[in-house]
Amino acid sequence: MRLATEAQCREYVEAELAHLLRSRPTWHVDRTVNVPLRPLTWNVGCDEEALRGSWYTLEANMAGAEFLVWFGNHQASAESIFWIMRPAVHIAFQDLTPQGDRAADLNVRLSEVLALMIRSLGRPVPGLMRYEPNTYSPT
Repeated sequence: MRLATEAQCREYVEAELAHLLRSRPTWHVDRTVNVPLRPLTWNVGCDEEALRGSWYTLEANMAGAEFLVWFGNHQASAESIFWIMRPAVHIAFQDLTPQGDRAADLNVRLSEVLALMIRSLGRPVPGLMRYEPNTYSPT
């Protein structure tokens, strides 16, 4: 798929997120407005008690022609909050299928990648392809 402009990218992402949320009523999406250098970012969060305050950050990297889905933990100690390196899933624009186009077997939709990450939270054994959302947690 080719996303040449920020407007095309925003339109594609918002359509994919709407598709994802139709099947997940307890999840929601908020635009990330507190990241001035990265205008194409969204937080995908959950209202369920066990996941409240957790989210995935979806970032469009136009220069790299890829999406980054950040997951993992922010760590906090008793004295202060500090940041740790967080992992991300990288999804190249070229590996994405436009909506409704299933011609290529290897290509997927962005909403399918996010749905897989969300489904992984139901797996009983942490660490086996489980994508924990970003959370604040004490060390």
